[in-house]
Amino acid sequence: MRNLELAIASLERQLETAVAATGSSLLQLHGIGSVLAAILLGRIGDIHRFPTAGHFAAYCGVAPLEASSGDVVRPRLGDRQLNAALYIMALSQVSSHPLGRAYYLHKQAEGHSKAEALRCLKRHLANIIYRCLRQDAARQTTAAVSGDTEPHRTPIARPPAARNARCNLHHGNRNSSKTNSTSSRSKRGESSSPRVERDGAPRHFGTVG
Repeated sequence: MRNLELAIASLERQLETAVAATGSSLLQLHGIGSVLAAILLGRIGDIHRFPTAGHFAAYCGVAPLEASSGDVVRPRLGDRQLNAALYIMALSQVSSHPLGRAYYLHKQAEGHSKAEALRCLKRHLANIIYRCLRQDAARQTTAAVSGDTEPHRTPIARPPAARNARCNLHHGNRNSSKTNSTSSRSKRGESSSPRVERDGAPRHFGTVG
């Protein structure tokens, strides 16, 4: 048992190092730790593969496309590992982040069930992750053009697409992805109350707007 714990700790350190080497700002988002960040970076690959946030959300399975045939009605579920990662992030947002919980309660007040409100939150989080990764890509491109001496950030290699995306579904601990988002917000003097758009929904759920 002791050897197993040491092996797990060693793998966790390697994972943290690999995620840090990418220069990704995903860790600044509440509910994303090194494990979820690695899953997201590994499964997504080059964010430029997705021209819009809608394409990205469909790939994650939070904006499913209909794939019906005849009397059989079913949606395309997208990448199940990305969907599971967004689910874990959404649970963390609802339980311990004022913006995420405010959005969740706002959707319930509109008449959505708890499950539907959580799906809406997952869709919104997909937009935030997409925007975050696009900003990271733009920043790295700018640094390369300007001849920045900062070490090259190598994205985590994306595994080959599996025929059955249900395989190797990640089951993580919702409490394992906690970040220091709250402390970083307080250092910058940001208000703890949610910022609200015209429709009453919070604007963003982490340090990346």
